[in-house]
Amino acid sequence: MRVVSLYSGFPDPGQMYQALPHMAKAEKSKSKDSGVSGKADAKGSPKGKKSNAADPQAVSGPVWQFPLLVVAMLMLVSGLVMMMRSAPGMDFDTPLDRAEHSLKTGDFKSWQEQLDKIAPLLSEGATDDQKARFHIIRADGLYHRQKQLGESVGRFNKLIVDDYRAAVNYGAVLGGARYANYAETLLALGHDDEAIELADGLPEEQAKRRHEIYTKLIRKKLRGPDPDYDAAVELLTRMQKDPTLSPELRAWVYAHRAQAVLDQGNPELAATMLLRFIQRVEGEGEQNTGELLALLGRAYYEIGDQQEAVKQLRRAQERLNPESPISAQVLVYLGQIQQSTHDYQQARDTFQTVIAKYSNTLSYEAALLGRAEVYSALGQWDRALADYQELAARFALTRSVGESSITRGDVIESLVDQHDRQAEQGNYQRALEYIELALGLSDPDSPNPALLEKAAKSHFQLATSMLAEATNNSNDPAAILSLEPSLRRQIRAHFHEAGQYYIKHARLITLQDNDAYGESIWLAGDAFDRAGDSEQAIEAFKEYLQSRDKDVRGPATRYRLGRLFQARGDYETARTYFDGLINGHDRTSQEARASYVPLAQCLLQIDAKKYYDESLRLLLYVLQGGELDPDAREFHDALIQLALTYFRAGNYTDAIRRFEEAITRYPDDPRINELRFRLAQSYRLNAEEISNTLREGMRESDRKRLTQLRTDDLTRAEKLYGTVRDELAKKNPKRLTKLQAGMLRQSYFYKADCLYSLGKYEDAIREYNIAISHYGEDPASLYATVQKVNAYIALGRYKDARTAQQAAKLRLDSMPDSAFEDSTYTLMTRKQWENWLDSVMLLDEKEKVSAVDNNQP
Repeated sequence: MRVVSLYSGFPDPGQMYQALPHMAKAEKSKSKDSGVSGKADAKGSPKGKKSNAADPQAVSGPVWQFPLLVVAMLMLVSGLVMMMRSAPGMDFDTPLDRAEHSLKTGDFKSWQEQLDKIAPLLSEGATDDQKARFHIIRADGLYHRQKQLGESVGRFNKLIVDDYRAAVNYGAVLGGARYANYAETLLALGHDDEAIELADGLPEEQAKRRHEIYTKLIRKKLRGPDPDYDAAVELLTRMQKDPTLSPELRAWVYAHRAQAVLDQGNPELAATMLLRFIQRVEGEGEQNTGELLALLGRAYYEIGDQQEAVKQLRRAQERLNPESPISAQVLVYLGQIQQSTHDYQQARDTFQTVIAKYSNTLSYEAALLGRAEVYSALGQWDRALADYQELAARFALTRSVGESSITRGDVIESLVDQHDRQAEQGNYQRALEYIELALGLSDPDSPNPALLEKAAKSHFQLATSMLAEATNNSNDPAAILSLEPSLRRQIRAHFHEAGQYYIKHARLITLQDNDAYGESIWLAGDAFDRAGDSEQAIEAFKEYLQSRDKDVRGPATRYRLGRLFQARGDYETARTYFDGLINGHDRTSQEARASYVPLAQCLLQIDAKKYYDESLRLLLYVLQGGELDPDAREFHDALIQLALTYFRAGNYTDAIRRFEEAITRYPDDPRINELRFRLAQSYRLNAEEISNTLREGMRESDRKRLTQLRTDDLTRAEKLYGTVRDELAKKNPKRLTKLQAGMLRQSYFYKADCLYSLGKYEDAIREYNIAISHYGEDPASLYATVQKVNAYIALGRYKDARTAQQAAKLRLDSMPDSAFEDSTYTLMTRKQWENWLDSVMLLDEKEKVSAVDNNQP
């Protein structure tokens, strides 16, 4: 026979004495039941001789760290084993008697010490009776120490059960109280069937303990995320037949039988049962009748007979003790009825009464939930959210279901309902707050796919609505780039969260619903793409294609992948996707038509010179193929890209023609200012080319024609720069993209340059001054100041030119040489430096001539 070890699971005996100084004399308590020693029958039923082991039922004493109590038993053993093994005729009874006495007096230190003396030697001479007494005394001590501390620790419960079993196996017959202890501990370990079997065998004097075990197990069966109603009803039926039940307990049984039926969704049957039960308890106490009337009111409410429900609930209130927790539940039922009839003010006050007066009852959370829903119905969102947050906090204290008349599932269901209502009304931020609370209450080890999908949709809808509000265009991916950085980050964060939730949702439903899986994977890719996370977007879209290549979304997915690789600068990979759409089996799809422009863009990025003609062919095919209306997006994009292609190739004449066409056709294009700026650039640069041509010999008629063309181009350019400048200057500087900020800056300087080139020097000086006032610290301010010097010289205003020259020299001295590394940014090309030097030399000559003139008599 293996002796159950008390020492297993305590690897740190070196700390055993740490708890001893804190022990104090325990209070004495008498036992109601003495044990028996002797042989048991086959089932260990409580029949046989009286045992010498006491059965203390109410041992009390100061609380100390219970695990150390057991750990401390290790240390004395090692010092005693050798001595005790050599002692002839070891006396087991004396230490057992002393341990038993110590347990009765609550002296757990002495109890421990006495058991330590003999524990290692039981197998070397102790009789079965002595071994049985040892296990009984040790189990009793562990049981009562846990009771004293208000704890129920699994490993100690297992030791108690093992000790009681060992005692029975050695022939002991446990007394009724010990069987109750044994059964209660089995119940704590989840051994429900064994616990009930033992409880059923308890003698009449232990009927109260049997009832306690039954009620604990019934509550356990009825509560939790997956109640076992059949088992609970069976136990209630068995308990109902017990003739020793008190009237109060009989009413409790009736109430829980009816509640089980109600919870299973059969209020009609519950009402019939309750009407019968109420007659059975009539005359056995107002409180008992009131409790059943309260449930009857709930049954009628769930049937839909609100008038009868209120009548029974009012009757319950008349009979119940106002301080009774059932009174709180009655108020909750009344509040729910008021809520269902849209009497929100009265419902709020009713729930408030429960919250204020019955905060320590199981109805508190139900009232809090009711008030949260009422606040929401009244449009008091902050208060509603605060109540939901308190509920979430209370239920989140433990992952298991707390002691409450509602469950975590009830709160989640209410939060989901609130989320759906807010989402339907377009209040996506508020909807998101509700669904995130619901997710926080869910089991992280077993997430709910429906909640994940709702969270994904809410994040996506919120991001889309924020983008639409800020740009009036939620479908254009480029629209987000025009936003102020912090707002752009917020929107992208919501898109990214949507993608994460869609991925989680897809992973959970892969095997259950292949269509929903594919939908979520694709939506995840879409969300990640909008969030700017190209890596995760590519992974999601690729996964989608691997499982659903022939799906209707196949072409759109390949197009999105092409765009993503294009955005990452992987033009070769992007090219394969676009080329595959144009020349593959999806060549008639919308996405194939949309691929011509990005394919041309990729070819130009790979090798602009090599693929220039091919790019033009692709773009012109879209414009001249006759398949697309000019209003089509593909035509729109092709026209603008063709203009840009001509511009970047230096073909300004064709660029001007195509830019003008695009501006005329698409005046509301969000890139309209970029188109105007590129057209202005084309006019200005074309004018420069004409200036170079005019230096060559030609017929006078050609010279006049080209001169007029140059004047016209510069005039148009100056006007366009002014328009771009004025339009962009109206915008919040923080919301300008890098491209827009650059266009605004250059428009100030180039507008002035056009006037300068036209010979309108006074106007040019005015515009240069405006540019300097806005960009005084910009390196290009030196360029503007130098141009003023040149303009004043052209006007013959040498004094003003010298003043401007001094300002230019001061600005130059303030700038490091590194500032001039990028001449395209500073605008100070070598030609500009040459012109400036010429102007300085001219001013010096003028000054010398002036000095000579002044010295002549």
